[in-house]
Amino acid sequence: MPNGFSLFPLLAPLAFYAASALSAWQSGRASRALNLVARCASALSLFCAALLAFYVSREGALTTPSLVMQGVGLSLRLDALSTVMFSLVSILGALVLRYSRTYLEGDTRHGAFLGAMCATIASVLLLVLAGNVLLLVLAWMATGTSLCRLLLFSPERAGAKLAARKTWIVARFGDLCFAAAAFCLWQTLGTLDIATLGERASEFTGQSAPRSLHLATFLLAFGAIWKSAQFPTSAWLLDVIETPTPVSALLHAGILNGGTFTLVRLSHALTASPSAMHLLIVVGASTALLASIAMTSQSSIKASLAYSSAAHMGFMLMLCGLGAFSVAILHLVAHSFYKAHAFLSSGGIVDSARAPKAAAPPQESKLSLFGIGVLLALALFMGVALALGVSLSSNLVSLALGAVLVMGLSYLLAQALHQRGGWRVCKHALLSATTTTLAFFVLELAATRLLGSVLPLPSAPGQSTLALMFLVVAAFSTAIFAQAFMPRWKASRLGQAAYVHFRQGLYSPLLFDRLIATDRPSDQNQAHQEISR
Repeated sequence: MPNGFSLFPLLAPLAFYAASALSAWQSGRASRALNLVARCASALSLFCAALLAFYVSREGALTTPSLVMQGVGLSLRLDALSTVMFSLVSILGALVLRYSRTYLEGDTRHGAFLGAMCATIASVLLLVLAGNVLLLVLAWMATGTSLCRLLLFSPERAGAKLAARKTWIVARFGDLCFAAAAFCLWQTLGTLDIATLGERASEFTGQSAPRSLHLATFLLAFGAIWKSAQFPTSAWLLDVIETPTPVSALLHAGILNGGTFTLVRLSHALTASPSAMHLLIVVGASTALLASIAMTSQSSIKASLAYSSAAHMGFMLMLCGLGAFSVAILHLVAHSFYKAHAFLSSGGIVDSARAPKAAAPPQESKLSLFGIGVLLALALFMGVALALGVSLSSNLVSLALGAVLVMGLSYLLAQALHQRGGWRVCKHALLSATTTTLAFFVLELAATRLLGSVLPLPSAPGQSTLALMFLVVAAFSTAIFAQAFMPRWKASRLGQAAYVHFRQGLYSPLLFDRLIATDRPSDQNQAHQEISR
């Protein structure tokens, strides 16, 4: 049974809010007191994460007491999912704040910046701890408000104002979708408590679900699409890249993942509407493909990372649409650490890119070598699955994801076979492919075992879902096959035209500017022109 001690995770966001409040009196250069409070908040958050993991492992999943009035209240949900996400946000928050203390040291607004960062981290912590949909929506609103403060850290820059305006529009639209979904869930299921809501939503499947529940799931899907920067609404993410590097790291490694987390947290309600899950598959897979291609055509490191984030978010939403919620969280955690490192080390990447390199660029694969790569990757995948005792025939979703993995490994092996390094290069490629395949199965099994008790079990896909799975595998396979023969396609007239269009992000930034009736500032136009050259 929950008790008062179960509210201890609230100490972390409260400490970060205290640091944010202190910055209001010290909005100039960060003082020792502000730095000390921020460090203490980070340390307290990490301690609470460890204590939360111990508490949940001992007591199991539970919802804390709340102030309830007619089924609406504020409470915390303590389970394996919130433990993973709370630990992730605590670690990333500590890293970003540590980076920020020296990144802007001596700046006249360093104190205000640290305060806004602390407020944002606190809001995200409340988001992942929410045991009630009302608190979930309120935390989303607080996160969007704090993020806009960070984006306007340099209000004299026209580009910063444009980025903040776009982010505010996207955030408010996503908040509106989530708030409307919460109202529909309350009207349909009579509660906003996440645990009770999941139990009642599990009673409905497909045709038996009322229209209001279908509407709620579609609103959840649309809200996640906007929050996760999916095509064609991902244009705002490109303008945010001119913010300070710690903000970019926090946004891409933490806040963007909130859309996926929200879908996973409310997955029991989401699975009641196959149509909403189909929407996530289509939008997520399309974004993953288009953003990945656009990423390879960028000359700006931050623009490339922005498209990379959109692609990863799309892949996570696709996983949610397929019902692979535990795999989506696994991908979320891996992407968060990768993207935080990528942004916080972006300066070093520039120096590395300027340094001379001895490695040869990827070459066009021969059809025969690519075929050998496919056979080797398939044999490796089946061999690891057999060694671990994994039955692929009983889990078609894992089989579809495995097919995408096999095609990716095929490209790696084909490139190794084409290089002149002989057996040494092939040996390293085989070792990398084996390690990747082993990690795919082991981490998926670990995530399923850790989160299986709080997330819905994968159900047998229907005919429409199977058709979408086939299209997804075919699309990813085609993209990887085209990448293997990229030099040939780029030399053609059609390939050159496609390269130009994808380099411009399929003109989604321009369309978004026209949609909100905003002219891009002259300095932004010049920057984009330089990127396009």
